[in-house]
Amino acid sequence: MIESIILMLEDCLITVYNKKNTYPCGIWDHKFVWPLWNILKNYTWNYKKLQEKDRNIPNLKITIISNNDCVKKGVTKDVSYWTKVFYVSRCLEDYLSLNSYGVDYDYSIEANWKDKFNQRLIGINSVVKGKTLFIGIKEEDENHSKLLGIDKYITLTDLLNLNDDERNKLFLQGGFPGKGNE
Repeated sequence: MIESIILMLEDCLITVYNKKNTYPCGIWDHKFVWPLWNILKNYTWNYKKLQEKDRNIPNLKITIISNNDCVKKGVTKDVSYWTKVFYVSRCLEDYLSLNSYGVDYDYSIEANWKDKFNQRLIGINSVVKGKTLFIGIKEEDENHSKLLGIDKYITLTDLLNLNDDERNKLFLQGGFPGKGNE
């Protein structure tokens, strides 16, 4: 069973209205990717039902990560970018009814996968060995999931193309559809 989900912010959880930008200029310039949000809501609901039956199941960890270079390019300030990431994390927390333990976030303003202060890998604190799913959009995201030691990576497109039974297998059994239980 998946106990931790790591999600890319840009083009995964949110997309921009202004297609000239690859990142939102403000909270007015993004929209939520509702199909993914609904998949997450369904899984958290199922996860909570399992927790009610078995108190040994830990709280679900959900972490939003980003390595966007909009701060480095001077498009926005660090505090403004942090505010946007914080806003999306609180919205997701509220939508998923995770108010008791929340949604974490981790990002780099350097457009790389390492934090500029202590050079740790972005998202490393959210990895539960063998029980983490990384949802991204491109090969670079998959490579980062491998650096984190995560063997369960899926693109947003592939996740959205799964039917309910296949998604349940992925989330609840930790296996990928058509690949057996890995």
